[in-house]
Amino acid sequence: MLAAGLPGYTALFGAATDVPDGRSGRSQFGNAIFSRLPVGQVWRHLLPGRPSRTPQHAAVLVEAVVNADIGPLRVMTTHLEYYSQRQREIQIDAIRRLHAEACAWRRGCH
Repeated sequence: MLAAGLPGYTALFGAATDVPDGRSGRSQFGNAIFSRLPVGQVWRHLLPGRPSRTPQHAAVLVEAVVNADIGPLRVMTTHLEYYSQRQREIQIDAIRRLHAEACAWRRGCH
């Protein structure tokens, strides 16, 4: 529905959970990036989650490189765990590692 309301945008979705909805369809939860700029590479990273039988606790980070006037621009979006500060800290550490890896990879390419 969001994509239909944003003509001219590229929609990038990362499902953290994707389960049957009991009505022959799917129930999905995740994050999205909508870009008017040309999109290059896209990654979806599953963030660490606490053990749980309920799928709502999964978290995904969507990362994309868009081509801006100033050059390639890396954009990331996610939700962090709501109920547990310790789990948020673990997820933030994972995001920091992903950021450091992307920076190291970029430096190594040039």
